[in-house]
Amino acid sequence: MESTFTFRHLLAAVTILWTCLTPGIAAEQRVTFHNSIAALPPAVAPTQRAVLAVNQADTMEFGVALKLRNYDQMQARIERGETISRDELERVHLPLASDYDAVVQWLTAEGFVITRHDPSRLVVYAQGTVTQVQQSLQVHMVTVTANGGINYNAADTAPSLPLSIATPVLGINHLQPFHQHHKHAVRQPLTANSPPFKVSEILTAYSGTGMGVTGANQKIAILIDTPAKNSDLT
Repeated sequence: MESTFTFRHLLAAVTILWTCLTPGIAAEQRVTFHNSIAALPPAVAPTQRAVLAVNQADTMEFGVALKLRNYDQMQARIERGETISRDELERVHLPLASDYDAVVQWLTAEGFVITRHDPSRLVVYAQGTVTQVQQSLQVHMVTVTANGGINYNAADTAPSLPLSIATPVLGINHLQPFHQHHKHAVRQPLTANSPPFKVSEILTAYSGTGMGVTGANQKIAILIDTPAKNSDLT
């Protein structure tokens, strides 16, 4: 059988040899986040191709999500209908500031730009080139054509992080940006006496029947996807 030896094989061999012969140099152990990506669906997979050289400089934004502390304890209290104060969230449940800062510092050292800061420290938002994402998160990037012929740079292998910062990390989001929300195609006309869902139905759907809430004295936000008319707001 004829074998093929490429420059990539040569580079890998040189790297292994250099690591073995150089005292104190060893690859840092990494943690892979398999749940951060989904398998490319059959309808998308045939359209994937290796990221072209011209796409390597494209930028993409992603989020490194951190774990809540004592999560099972928090879930149990919520199921009992208890209310957790913001002060207690900070002390007991939200990610530590030191863990959040460590992720920020690592991403910055890797050349990424921190685009947004989360006051609750649940997600670190960063932006970089496709090349940076491939090298730093050690993922394989492809171009996926989806959503009506739009090309997206997306990962088709799971990302990883160095063990030194990976322990408090839950996962890495938005490495497959072709996954997007879709609007409902059918709209149900509403009347003042026929709301789409009753409060009791919403509580049941979200396992919140034991919370004892009524909605009294609460602020309500109405989310829409088109500009509002002043008459509607009135």
